[in-house]
This record gives sequence, structure tokens and C-alpha cells, in this order.
Amino acid sequence: ILKKDLQKYLIDSKEEFVKELWGLAAFEVDTRNGLNTAFDYTEKQYSEKDLGSMEVVIQGYVGSSTEIARQDLIEKGIGFEIIGNGDTVTAQIPADGTVMSSDNGNVIIYCGEATPESTVEVPDLTGKGADVANGMLASSGLNVRVIGSSEGSSTQVVRQDPAAGTMVPRGTVVEIELMYMDGTD
Repeated sequence: ILKKDLQKYLIDSKEEFVKELWGLAAFEVDTRNGLNTAFDYTEKQYSEKDLGSMEVVIQGYVGSSTEIARQDLIEKGIGFEIIGNGDTVTAQIPADGTVMSSDNGNVIIYCGEATPESTVEVPDLTGKGADVANGMLASSGLNVRVIGSSEGSSTQVVRQDPAAGTMVPRGTVVEIELMYMDGTD
């Protein structure tokens, strides 16, 4: 297994082993259901070109077992978080069929009595480059989908949906449209 390919993975040993083997600076170990799952929270950096080429359509997991959802997301290399206790997925964000960036996105799986209650404010991304916009969304707990030109360092966000200031559930996909801005009218 290559270190660069590890975002979320199963481990069979203690936190110290994870730190020693992979040198992770920011991670969490979830020990529910007798498994140790290490979540790597180190922020990945991508070029604007990379951001536009890493999309995935999210599958629906509602009604499935949490273990099936977990294994499928691990196999697809999609980040995830499981909230609540129980063996069956009762809700998820983003929803079935949503398109988002695969390498920096996160699917939030709810099980048992847990429901999507936490909301965050969508930041204003207008005029920002793809890297900055992605960082702002990630630090807000939101996912991104990039539309439009992602070539060159002069691309900027010209449109976003949902709009800045909108309160949305954590994990929502914000679609940003990038346009090449060469400084001429």
C-alpha cells in the first residue's frame, strides 16, 4: 500500500503503530464495532487541473448495513464519517446520485437515531482560485464539485451553488464554476 493512496484505512493495532508506520500528523482512531479505523485528516493539496478530474457519483447507502457502506467507501477511496449507533444506514449526505470530487470529499453516514442536524454556512468563494475555494470548503466541512475551466493559475470562481451565506448540512456538495481570467476585458 502506498502512503499517498491512504486516506482512510483499517488497522489492526494501536495508534502508536499508525504514527510510526505512516507518520500521520493528524488522525483519529474509531474503535466502534471492534475495528480500529484510522482517519487521516492531513489536508491534501491539489492543482486546479486535478480538482476538475477527480469526480465520483455517490451511491445510495440508506437501508444498507453500515459495514457494507464502510467497505464500499474504503474500496472506492472516498472519505467518510459514521455518526450514530446502529447497524443500518438511516441517512447520508451527500445524497444518492450526487456528483462530487472523490479525493477531498467526505460522505457522512447516519445510523440508528442520528439525523443530519449540524449545519454550516457556505463561504463566499467568488473570485477565489480553485485551491483556495477547495480549502475553504474543506475547513467548513463541505464537499466540492468543480465545473468549467480548471487550467492555469488564473482561474477564478465565477459562480457557486448553494450561494454564499446559505446554511446547509455538513457534507453538502458546493458546485463551483471556474473561468479563466486573463486580466483583459
